Amino acid sequence: MIEWCSSAEAPRFAELVTSFTDKIRKLGPNPLKAKQAVTA
Repeated sequence: MIEWCSSAEAPRFAELVTSFTDKIRKLGPNPLKAKQAVTA
């Protein structure tokens, strides 16, 4: 999902970044990164 905010919307930007970060944390660790470490 793409969100837009202008440079004058600092509170909106902070809200978007917080939401984005929460979604990524819920995904958990990248399973491909663990596989890469084993094969490297």
